[in-house]
Amino acid sequence: MLLHSLQMVNFKRYQNEMIRFRDGITGIIGNNGSGKSTIVEAILFALYGVQGLGTGSGEFIVRTLAGPKGKCEVRLDFAVNGTDYAVVRSFSKTPSTTRHTAHLFLGDKLLSTGISEVSRELSRIVGMGADDFRHTIYAGQRDLHSLLEKNPGDRRKWFMRVLGIDFIKEESDAFLKAQIQEKERNFSVYRMRLDECDSAALTRERECTAGELEECRGLLASQEREIRSLDTERKQAEEAVQEGLRRKEQFIRFSEQADAKKSTLSVLERDRERLTGHYDVLVKDADTFRTLTGTEEAYAARREHLETLATSKENHDRLSSEDDRLSDQIEHLRAELARKDSELVRMEEDEAACAGLARDVALRESVLSDLEEMKRKEPHYLQLRDERNAFRAKLGEIQDQVREIRNSIGVLERTVASLGDPALREEAVALLLSERDELRDRVSAAREQVRGTDREYARLSRQQEDIRAAGRGGVCPTCHRPLGDDYAAVLADLSHQSAECEARRKHLTEAIAAGEAANEEYEGRIARERQVLRHAQEEADRLRQLQASWQTLFRDAETYLERLAGLDEKMLLLDYDPDRRRACEEDLAAYETVWRRHLALTERLSRKTDLLETAESIRRRLEEICLRRAEVRKQRVDTGFNRAAYQEALEAYNRADETYKTFIALREKVDALPRLAREIEEKKAMAEENRRELSRIESEMARLSFSDASLAALTEQSAVLSGRYDRLHVSMAQNSAKIEALERDLVRLAEEEARRAGYIVECARLENEIVLLKKTRQKLGEYIVYLLHVVRDRIEGEAGRVLGEITDGRYENVLIDDTFNVLVHDMGDQFPSDRFSGGEQDDIAIALRIALSHYLAEMNNVHDSSFLIFDEIFGSQDEERRNHLLQALRSQESRFQQIFLISHISDIQGEFSNTLQVEMGPDDTSRVQEVS
Repeated sequence: MLLHSLQMVNFKRYQNEMIRFRDGITGIIGNNGSGKSTIVEAILFALYGVQGLGTGSGEFIVRTLAGPKGKCEVRLDFAVNGTDYAVVRSFSKTPSTTRHTAHLFLGDKLLSTGISEVSRELSRIVGMGADDFRHTIYAGQRDLHSLLEKNPGDRRKWFMRVLGIDFIKEESDAFLKAQIQEKERNFSVYRMRLDECDSAALTRERECTAGELEECRGLLASQEREIRSLDTERKQAEEAVQEGLRRKEQFIRFSEQADAKKSTLSVLERDRERLTGHYDVLVKDADTFRTLTGTEEAYAARREHLETLATSKENHDRLSSEDDRLSDQIEHLRAELARKDSELVRMEEDEAACAGLARDVALRESVLSDLEEMKRKEPHYLQLRDERNAFRAKLGEIQDQVREIRNSIGVLERTVASLGDPALREEAVALLLSERDELRDRVSAAREQVRGTDREYARLSRQQEDIRAAGRGGVCPTCHRPLGDDYAAVLADLSHQSAECEARRKHLTEAIAAGEAANEEYEGRIARERQVLRHAQEEADRLRQLQASWQTLFRDAETYLERLAGLDEKMLLLDYDPDRRRACEEDLAAYETVWRRHLALTERLSRKTDLLETAESIRRRLEEICLRRAEVRKQRVDTGFNRAAYQEALEAYNRADETYKTFIALREKVDALPRLAREIEEKKAMAEENRRELSRIESEMARLSFSDASLAALTEQSAVLSGRYDRLHVSMAQNSAKIEALERDLVRLAEEEARRAGYIVECARLENEIVLLKKTRQKLGEYIVYLLHVVRDRIEGEAGRVLGEITDGRYENVLIDDTFNVLVHDMGDQFPSDRFSGGEQDDIAIALRIALSHYLAEMNNVHDSSFLIFDEIFGSQDEERRNHLLQALRSQESRFQQIFLISHISDIQGEFSNTLQVEMGPDDTSRVQEVS
């Protein structure tokens, strides 16, 4: 797999950056924190999404300055087995939503889209997952050091983690352990349940329950026979009781009928006696009726004479009432006519008074007209006056503000002049920052040199100890030759080198202390300069703002002066005088009494015409009513009505009316005599019929021969039988319930015995599974050891081959023992890695790391030439060891077309075929520049 290009948009610190990758060794150079490792993260993100970054949530992927709704996008162009691919991923995250899209292209053709589809297709094309890919192509800052750590246990853990063996071991062991614990818990539960079940007690309880069940069933059979016999007797007794009740019901019904007949017969006898007495009285009234025959004709004659006299009386009374009413109207009209004449006299006096007020009324109308005109102009005048006053107040405020701003401008001008030009201040701050950064770089380089010197001093001390321990007959640890006569010279040389290291470290320490003191001084100067710069910028901004405000206020003042002049001119043209308005109001108040007198007179005089017409109408009406009264009085005399004759005729009519009413009443009674005789005969016949029906009912009652005592005896016998039947039925129900309970107990006991048998089977099965799981766990541990041995053999062979290429065949055999000590064959023996020089140790580490990459690629069936990325592998090595590392990596260019080295050391820039310079801009945005 080879990389062609990488484009990052809003990815972490990159805003929009395009990087083109070339074959050979490429150096990615930049200060710490500038964004070098972010390029590797972008490659992993493009291939494997957020999983490739090792974070599941995708926090801090999108560039901070992109905004809350911004998104990042990464495009990676690469080739596998000569086929070109391109993958494009975009990602955005807000507090409520997360959006992640992916597209995979084969050349210009869309191959797949969607997170899952693209991930599956890329895993197929690349041939491995995210973790294996990272361990295959990427060596981090501590990877090379981990390969040669003095503690073999740590080295073994590192190999197992990178190879994924620890994952297999830990996950499988945790899974098997959890399974064993779960099986053991289940076994304990079943064992406890089995201990709770007593087999002998269950058998005894089941036998006792079965015997009791047989006894209950026998008792239930005898109770069923007894209840059938008792049921027959109970039904016979109930039938006898029902027959007695039926006879009792008939007896009661006949008794009620006999009582009804007796009551009806008594009523009929009383009615017949009442009707007979009434008939005797009517016979006597018939004699009186016959004596009054002829009364009806005398009554009719007297009534006709009275009606004639009543008609004459009615006309006389009506005409008398009319005469009285007309007389009252005449009196009323005469009084009304006198009042009208009096009012007419007063109106003539009012006309004279009104003529005397005419001049004053005319003067008032003139004053009122002037006042209305003033009132019409007053709102406009008040509006103009208020606007003029407001403008004058605003103009005064502006004048006060102008004076205040003019004073402030003078103070600020002096302050700005004393602080100096902000641009010059900014240049001074930039110069100080540049000098401080250079000082920091020198201090950092000195610290790195101190650490390198310490390691060199430690190495020299170890070599001196090894040489002293070996003695004159030993072998030199660097050249691997016998010491012999060179023993003292070698020790002296090593002592001299150690002394030089101590002197160099002391000099570097003093330089670092001086640099830190100078850095603190720079920090203080920069802080003071920045404070003065901020103050100068703030004061300059305030001065510009005040000058702009002064200009604005000056223009506002001119505008208000122009508007004030216009308002004064409008007020003159309006011709409104408040004093003249008050004088008009006073004159109008003086004429108020005259005006009210004039209004009252005018209002009364307006009714004079109506009053004359009303008086004339009253005179005509009075004449008409007088003529009508004379005519009514003449008609009353013409009726000829005599009141005494009318009273005598009325008394005679009343006497005849009483006699006639008595005659009519007796005639109605005489007419009812035949009907009353028929009713008496009917009552007599109905009484005879009721006597015969009563005799028949009494005969039926005697035939029933009903007795309350016999019915009570039958009822008591039936109740006794029913009670025995109910008690026996309850006893049977209790016995049946007991039988059901016993049957349920038998079923429960059988289930418990079956459950106990199941517990025995389940315990045996779980016990067997626990044994098998423990054996599996043991075998898996043995398999991990075997697997690690196989992998170690494969890596040993590959590491020896690569080390031979790096050292030109000097060292070709690498051995990793059971404790994961790294041994290299030299001069017929195996030596540990720390026996070799620092440069040789770097060769061994590079060989092991490349061998590991080869193994991971072959394990995933990836045979295509790939690329390698080494991140900060130089550490604190001196220039000689750095050059040695580069030479070792150049020996592998034939196997890896692309090798990327990430470093913060700028001195090695010229050692690479290609160089990418990563820098952090002033806006915290990373930028990449290809350096030729």
